[in-house]
Amino acid sequence: MKKFFSIFSMSFLLISNIFGQAAVDIPLIATTNTDSFLLSVGLDLTATNCIDPQLGEADLISPPPHTL
Repeated sequence: MKKFFSIFSMSFLLISNIFGQAAVDIPLIATTNTDSFLLSVGLDLTATNCIDPQLGEADLISPPPHTL
């Protein structure tokens, strides 16, 4: 029984480390001279490498051209 419990425990730890994913959400505030934007960086199981509108993602507004 002790051997079974040891094998089960090790298997569970390995599987949870491989397939488990932490829920991370880091809020960031980006500011310009006139505006500020709340940005959020994190992990989600349904996220892709592109913009995901279903997760509330959108393109950022381009800053105006700088003049010297």
